Amino acid sequence: MRAMMNLASIAQVGDAVYAARVRTHLLHLSPYSKPKALHQKYAMCESARFQAKCLVYLIDIAFFNEDELDIINRAKNKSTQTKAKNASKEEYRFATALEAIIGYYKLEQNDDRLNEIFEIIYEKCGE
Repeated sequence: MRAMMNLASIAQVGDAVYAARVRTHLLHLSPYSKPKALHQKYAMCESARFQAKCLVYLIDIAFFNEDELDIINRAKNKSTQTKAKNASKEEYRFATALEAIIGYYKLEQNDDRLNEIFEIIYEKCGE
């Protein structure tokens, strides 16, 4: 069923999941921060450049299996009319691919993989 879904639609789900998880995590780290300070952290972590960096790292450490890499590559190579404000076309495509795999995990209700990927995003990509 999900294999037939549009990858852009799956990436939209992933974008929402990513934003909610990252914002929740940052709020837990700094519960008494002012909204402006939190917003700046959100903006950095939710940028296409940051997401692309995270995907490259995850690929480099061989986090994904063959099926997941297929989804990532199809999402990354999907043509789009949209572009990021402060990122290259390549960074935007990598960010979309990260959102697609996160959306895929969510739609498959694969909470274990969702938790694993976010542990790495929080720990390694935030450096």
